[in-house]
Amino acid sequence: MSGDGQNNEGIISQNVYALWDFSKITVNGLAIRGSDPQHDSAHADIVTYYRQNVLRGGGSFIVIAENFESFEEAMKKKLLKEIVPGAIGLMQ
Repeated sequence: MSGDGQNNEGIISQNVYALWDFSKITVNGLAIRGSDPQHDSAHADIVTYYRQNVLRGGGSFIVIAENFESFEEAMKKKLLKEIVPGAIGLMQ
């Protein structure tokens, strides 16, 4: 899952996790910081939100994009880590 703020449409993640069995599913996150200063101040820390409300399953992780300009590189890191665990160091 990726995003720049808390859920603002549809069912919230906590309700989804309560409704269905996620015991064999891993949900990783890509949090985008700095997109909207007003939005960011209203939701103090997107990384904390993702850690508390989005990540699920053993080995789940979060990748952080500091802004939308760094999203592409962050998405590459996230996908590589999901496909080849331990491969983040290969992207240097």
